[in-house]
Amino acid sequence: MADLRISGLDEAATQEAIAGAIAKLGECSINEVKVGSIRAQYNGTTSTLAQCPITAAKRVTAAGRLQIGWSSALVVALDPTPMRCFRCMGTGHTRALCPSPVDRSGLCFRCSRPDHKRVDCKAETAFCSVCHAAKRPAGHIMGGFSCTPPPAKGKEALPKTQRAPPVSNIDQRACEGQNMDI
Repeated sequence: MADLRISGLDEAATQEAIAGAIAKLGECSINEVKVGSIRAQYNGTTSTLAQCPITAAKRVTAAGRLQIGWSSALVVALDPTPMRCFRCMGTGHTRALCPSPVDRSGLCFRCSRPDHKRVDCKAETAFCSVCHAAKRPAGHIMGGFSCTPPPAKGKEALPKTQRAPPVSNIDQRACEGQNMDI
């Protein structure tokens, strides 16, 4: 999947109309296209993020513009985002193998304070606790494009032989050689 930013939409544009236009121009199924919420911009237009198959994204970005209703929206392909852990917000690993003792999953992405989400944030300026802890500039949104903490390799996964066996109601070893037809 590839990420696209679609901007310059008018207020009549809907997620369904955007998905349909991307599917038509990208020659893919509308079920393969995911469109995020449409947000207002400072210039009075709206924009959104969308995901679609890479081949469809290449066709849509090659055209440069996308006809949605009465508007012609600008389409830009976004760079792939690095692997990010949504527990500590660091890069280079995922939540399952997080080596950090710090849990930032309940913090606001904008101000790094608990008890609210970014949508409800009233802070004057953005602050990134991840970059602050790494002694890097922290005047940005946590996990945003400017957020560049050093990558941290995750914990080593246990080999298959050391993992816990699956839980089942029947002990497989006791049933070997017996007819299991009931």
